[in-house]
Amino acid sequence: MLEVGSHLGLHKLLLECLQYKFGIVFIGSRTRDYSQKPLYNLPDNLTYMVETFMFEEENKPPIRAVGLGEAEDFEAIEGLYRTGLERDDL
Repeated sequence: MLEVGSHLGLHKLLLECLQYKFGIVFIGSRTRDYSQKPLYNLPDNLTYMVETFMFEEENKPPIRAVGLGEAEDFEAIEGLYRTGLERDDL
């Protein structure tokens, strides 16, 4: 797995490896924290891109137990994050 710390580094990688196709997943805090437009033109070898935001209700699926824990436990953890978010207001 490749981890790139900046959008410039990722953009450079995509342009230097045109023989490969890439997909990227962007995980952000909230949509309002980011520009609505990409900072660069997206190259043709970027064939898949998805964005997800951790602190937006409309983008979050409902919590459900899948055998790895109880829904109440996950809700309690989410409550801890919300308390920190409200206090710090990222």
